Amino acid sequence: LTVPELLVPGQVYRFDIDLWASSNVFFPGHRPRVSVTSSNFPRFDRNLNTGGPSTARRWGRWRSIPYCMTSCERRISCYP
Repeated sequence: LTVPELLVPGQVYRFDIDLWASSNVFFPGHRPRVSVTSSNFPRFDRNLNTGGPSTARRWGRWRSIPYCMTSCERRISCYP
């Protein structure tokens, strides 16, 4: 994304992730674990999930956000 956007709750989004950037290759039969997070603290600064400017993230208020991954016949590449 060139301009950050907030996601709409309940909406399904597709994300294409370049696996070479993560230094992993998955062969048939491999079962990768999917871990969704809004931070990698302390390696990266935390995301307070407010949509506010990054300058306010350190001292601003924060929100707890539930993550949900979808899986169904139409979206078989998604993980529950």
